[in-house]
Amino acid sequence: MDEPLRPAELSPEAWSATPAGVRAFILTLLPLREQVATLSAQLNQHSQNSSKPPSSDPPSAPTRPVKVPRGRPKTKRAQPGHPNQQRALLLPYLCAAVTAYWADELAPLLISPTTP
Repeated sequence: MDEPLRPAELSPEAWSATPAGVRAFILTLLPLREQVATLSAQLNQHSQNSSKPPSSDPPSAPTRPVKVPRGRPKTKRAQPGHPNQQRALLLPYLCAAVTAYWADELAPLLISPTTP
């Protein structure tokens, strides 16, 4: 009758030789042992081994590894085959006036622009 309640660490002979008061005390400790194991597992969780965000990590948590990008670095260009997304220029004869603007320090180096 007491066999299903017997702790796994004790043999049937040792359990039958244990006084009733000690048996009751041991049986009250068994759920507490499971609760301590559960709580210690929760305490050891941090953002690398659970779904918790990194901001919830304590200062003693291990540092996160640096991600190393794989493959070629990305370039800031359009994908091949996509049309240009630039504004079309007007032809000079359709404009009322054509004015060339140059930076002041480059002006002596440049040939003066021609106007129509």
